[in-house]
Amino acid sequence: MTDTPGTLAELLDRANHDPDTGLRAALDSVQGQPHPRVAAIAAHLSAAKRDLWTRIAAATGTPVPRTTRA
Repeated sequence: MTDTPGTLAELLDRANHDPDTGLRAALDSVQGQPHPRVAAIAAHLSAAKRDLWTRIAAATGTPVPRTTRA
């Protein structure tokens, strides 16, 4: 299988949003109010992933995923 921008974008989308691997899914599984440190780490990870998605989309010529757009 040859990696194309489309297949790479699909793979990255699954890696980031699949229920078993997505950050949002992990945070949704937290019961109650998360510790402030967890919230800070989650905010940092979200910002870093948003930046990477924007850069990947620009490099591959694919649209930025809807959950990444500001």
